[in-house]
Amino acid sequence: MKISYNSYSDIRSALEGGAMNGIAELHESIFGGSDDLAGSMREKKGLRIDVAIHEKRIVGYKIGYALNPEQFYSWLGGVDKVYRNYGIASCLMKRQHQYAENSAIK
Repeated sequence: MKISYNSYSDIRSALEGGAMNGIAELHESIFGGSDDLAGSMREKKGLRIDVAIHEKRIVGYKIGYALNPEQFYSWLGGVDKVYRNYGIASCLMKRQHQYAENSAIK
């Protein structure tokens, strides 16, 4: 199975890249509701969104944001139940950690 990964630095780029619909659908299927996920994301400064994609479909996501210049909070994430146990969540977390390490957030 070929999984590709993409990252977005804010909700606008995720919307323009077409990822937000897939993230919202996946979030709702995992957690049973979206609770205005996009609205909550808009409130976060220093947002980072990582997604896993299989055949043009978002099958996993990890969202975090900067609490301050020195701290990054790993906020939300999930993987479609069909795609679990393939290391997708681990890969998304590693990408998020790498981002935090390579950015001003230390």
